[in-house]
Amino acid sequence: MLRPANYPYSNPGRGWTIANRDGFSLGVIIVMGQAGFPRVHLRNPFVLLPELIKKISETTPNIIIEYHAETTAEKNSLFQYLDGQVSAIIGTHTRALSADERLMPAGTAVITDAGRTGSINSVGGMDSEIEIRKYISQIPEYSKAAFDSLELQGVLIDIDQTCGKARSIARLRIPCKDTINA
Repeated sequence: MLRPANYPYSNPGRGWTIANRDGFSLGVIIVMGQAGFPRVHLRNPFVLLPELIKKISETTPNIIIEYHAETTAEKNSLFQYLDGQVSAIIGTHTRALSADERLMPAGTAVITDAGRTGSINSVGGMDSEIEIRKYISQIPEYSKAAFDSLELQGVLIDIDQTCGKARSIARLRIPCKDTINA
């Protein structure tokens, strides 16, 4: 399990790792954006990431960043800033699979949001009736997870292992056939 690399150093866990399997080495970094997270004291990801990328690049050219950020502008700024320096940047946070997956000019695969795995008939994975009732009444209420129409969402990225450049990125939407009764 990884936590954002730009969290304060005293927080438990690590913000990056290098995984090896069958001769393929992959660096994985998680960072949070700054906009929309006022209660978290984060190190600037635009300053931190070049340092981490340089360190990981000594071991592997294959690097994926999960960028947990609220605004598309912040995500797209990072896409432009790091194009060609990493294999992929996968945006997360909104829980909605975006339709903007693409290869950047210098070979980095990007998507604004990789979506989520869970109920697509929900409000961000939570029970729709409760969430709608909260909007109407403006009274806080404990919500519960929704398990109707489950779907796996994400991206599939093909990386040239010799240079770390992405060759392709494709969105995934796979309905789950099994039913969960919670």
